[in-house]
Amino acid sequence: MGTVGQSRRIVFWITDANSRPVTGRTLSSFSITLLRNGSPCSDPLTLTDLGNGEYALQYTPSAAGTDDLQIDDNVIGLHFRDIEAVGVQGDAPVTLMGDLLPSYPNLAPSVLYAYFSSDWSTGNTNPSFAQGSYQLDSTGQWSLLLLPGVYDLILRDASGTTIVFQTNVEVA
Repeated sequence: MGTVGQSRRIVFWITDANSRPVTGRTLSSFSITLLRNGSPCSDPLTLTDLGNGEYALQYTPSAAGTDDLQIDDNVIGLHFRDIEAVGVQGDAPVTLMGDLLPSYPNLAPSVLYAYFSSDWSTGNTNPSFAQGSYQLDSTGQWSLLLLPGVYDLILRDASGTTIVFQTNVEVA
């Protein structure tokens, strides 16, 4: 979880089709979208080439909400996405954990999203509104770090099929 006024650092790697590291990219090399609660956010971004294909993108959140950062480079086929809840100093996140098996077999590569119930019920169903997400594997186990609130837990599989897993889950 990020904190308003504290720098966030997102690290990602780039390799070419032959698995060789791609270096020398700059901020202008990418198409970058930063949304906060589904709306464009203009917090300044900086990019550092750490060498060997590793990059760090940094920014300082100016407000609380859910940040959805998308980094695209169509030339080399990169698509990277980071969704993170941003709170204010003193907010205490809570870890919510569970196991979806055996009720929902064959979950991989589904994603479990946590939306504020108020968002989901009013049609704000785009992943940029999610307060957290977890990429499921074949074990069905998951955990989400969430701020206190009431959430709807939603499963989406690779084809985009949506299952409302649990509604009105209170995290305190």
